[in-house]
Amino acid sequence: MEGYVYYQRSLIWGKEPSAEKRLSKTEARRLLKGSGALLLRNLYDFDCPEETQFWHVLKESFGGMDELTSKTRNMVRKAISLLDVRIIDKSVLMEQGYEVYISAYESYQKKSDTPVSLEKFISALKKDQSEGHYWGCFEKESGKLIAYAHTVIRDTVCIYSSLKAIPGYLKLHYPFYGLIFTMNEYYLDTLKLKYVSDGARSITNHSNIQSFLVDRFKFRKAWCRISVYYVWWLHLLVKMLFPFRGMISNVKIKAILTQEAWAQGY
Repeated sequence: MEGYVYYQRSLIWGKEPSAEKRLSKTEARRLLKGSGALLLRNLYDFDCPEETQFWHVLKESFGGMDELTSKTRNMVRKAISLLDVRIIDKSVLMEQGYEVYISAYESYQKKSDTPVSLEKFISALKKDQSEGHYWGCFEKESGKLIAYAHTVIRDTVCIYSSLKAIPGYLKLHYPFYGLIFTMNEYYLDTLKLKYVSDGARSITNHSNIQSFLVDRFKFRKAWCRISVYYVWWLHLLVKMLFPFRGMISNVKIKAILTQEAWAQGY
């Protein structure tokens, strides 16, 4: 079963979301064996008609300004007037992106991990070989990078992998409005991709970007089903801790138990 990639001690689907199929326990165990991952997340029945505990957030068409509310249109226009939004080389992020990254991280209400160092930030950019783009959002007056995005193209869809902005500019320059509008236009109207997506349901809820996309830019929830498979010892630990999941404060353990609850239909 090709298509799964290693990400933060987990195996997750790395191709077009709609192509992921339901795995058997035997298939999941085979994939986990020797992978170094602690768990495998299997999302299947993509865009099923009934509401489930899990979903992808996506958008299939670009309607320009006409599909937006008057308030959102005003914010997009303000962003475009103040900001230069464009595809950039990752070397620009190596030089200017860390300030944006660390400022965004410090603003998160729920932190699931510690921020990486500047050295690791640059190293990750150098190693990135994914097909897609880096976008920069620059203040026209100063030329300062105030926000950026990373997108990954998987087959005929585009995943908005990362969106970061310096918090102090959010209510003055509206960088996310400028980024999302420009990227939607590029991927859906210019490249004619099948859809763009912010990915699957957030487990840690460290930001409200998915609700922002649904409320402001006409993204929708494509419901799916979720199963999670573990290495043997983590399976035992999850089973033991699951009844006490409401009492767990550790962010990483809580995220695993929350995901398990969704898989069980809670």
